[in-house]
Amino acid sequence: MPRTSQTARHPVIKPTSPPMFVPATPSVSQPPSFTQTMKEGFAFGTGTAIARNIVDRVLAPNPSSTQPTPQPTTQPPKVSPTCETLYNEFDRCVRERIPEESCQASLERLNQCLKEQK
Repeated sequence: MPRTSQTARHPVIKPTSPPMFVPATPSVSQPPSFTQTMKEGFAFGTGTAIARNIVDRVLAPNPSSTQPTPQPTTQPPKVSPTCETLYNEFDRCVRERIPEESCQASLERLNQCLKEQK
């Protein structure tokens, strides 16, 4: 079998001109839209709630420690019928935010009535 020349096996590739350099156009950064901000906020809030729930379950497995404690209800002090009108007068004064001098006089009369009751 006769030998063939090297050029026959490999085609000759003609050199081409180098590719032109095209400068990259600077990308203009758009501020996030309102909906994008809302989506990110919801995702962050959901992730935070899930993580907090997991941490609470790991660190405080006792269900009584995770239940809120009931707040005591404040009830008006028990007053006798004789002092009830003075108490109502003082209570109205405080609720309506009447100047302190007027409320002070009502409070003094109520305290005097309560002292006499004892």
